[in-house]
Amino acid sequence: MIRLMFVDDDSISQRAIRKSLDWKQLGIELSYVACDGIDALEYLQSNTVDLILSDVMMPVLNGIEMAKEIHAIYSDILFIFISGYQDFIFAQQALKLNAFDYLTKPISKEDLSKTLLAACKQLNVRKQEKLIKEIGLTLAKRNYLSELLAKDATKPTREELERYKIDLTEGFGAIGIIKMAMETKLSTYGHTQLCDFLEQKIPHSIFVQQSYLELLFLYYTKAITSEISYETAMTEVKQSIKKLLLEKGIQEVDFNIGTPFADGNGLTNSYFSAVKSRTDSNAKLIEMVKEYYYLHYQEKNLNLKSIAKEFAINPCYLTVVFKKETNISAYSFLIKLRLNKAKELLSTTDMRIYEIADAVGYSSNQYLSFSFKEQFGITISDYKKSLENPHAPWAESNTSSGVPL
Repeated sequence: MIRLMFVDDDSISQRAIRKSLDWKQLGIELSYVACDGIDALEYLQSNTVDLILSDVMMPVLNGIEMAKEIHAIYSDILFIFISGYQDFIFAQQALKLNAFDYLTKPISKEDLSKTLLAACKQLNVRKQEKLIKEIGLTLAKRNYLSELLAKDATKPTREELERYKIDLTEGFGAIGIIKMAMETKLSTYGHTQLCDFLEQKIPHSIFVQQSYLELLFLYYTKAITSEISYETAMTEVKQSIKKLLLEKGIQEVDFNIGTPFADGNGLTNSYFSAVKSRTDSNAKLIEMVKEYYYLHYQEKNLNLKSIAKEFAINPCYLTVVFKKETNISAYSFLIKLRLNKAKELLSTTDMRIYEIADAVGYSSNQYLSFSFKEQFGITISDYKKSLENPHAPWAESNTSSGVPL
């Protein structure tokens, strides 16, 4: 997401800019609204932005002078200037600073949105080209494919594919997911080296690490002109991959191949069909997710996003499917699981509350105490007393055992 700072001394403009555009849809984070050029310079001392949308006429330090100072230090920042009137001298100075555009008020939402989208496109191209230079084309290509498929229904552009030298203009291709057995060990042969090895041996392929036990791959070749011949070719590719993995000591693998496609527009659909094939059904997926919760509920940083990444699916998709299959949200499921585990530890051990909190994934014993009371209708101290004296008055509320998991 592109980080943008808006600079304008007018308080009405400052309020309007926050509400006038759908920033998320534009792919922009409105990171800061500065009241003048000095405020903007101070913000940049400890923060970064990609794009600055600034008024020209401001007291103390006008937009052009501010941009000169910023440009001297942060040459990668892109500028869009706004002015209440046309001024050739200001526009000429803006061009010297490589400003992306110089807009004259009044500006419609549509025109501003188009300009911002065009600026974001240029910034994203810069970032992609910079990444290719920094880490090399091979790793950048894998990173691009991984990020592309992580976005819901995003189609690759022709320019992006050309930039990463991914040619999907002719022939057939498909996305595949390789699932390795739980006991697979890659400590002596890392994922990057494994992807390098497979790409060297399998022409027209890109291999990407999805999770510790999963690899995603794109196979595309111009030599095939029909889906039937592609199916035959993919069977041969799968056998070749199995043999190559066996050379590296990886014996048990499962393949899930997406629907074949004849151009870049079908790439994401191929990926989604591979994911659906891998999980067989939503019910099986949720059982796998619940099992993952049971194994990892102690981890404090466990959340839906990290679990979705582990299973290589969209977090929004997982949210909807989990609620549909279990009638409870994934977050509530985790909370109830942790609280039932805490209740079990209170009943069977002499652990202190802060030790139990740490053991079940809570960052503080205070938060555990609050959640426990909210879930079971009894404080932890009263619950412990009820274990010693089941007939005490405070033990009456200790009848709820939580939602069965």
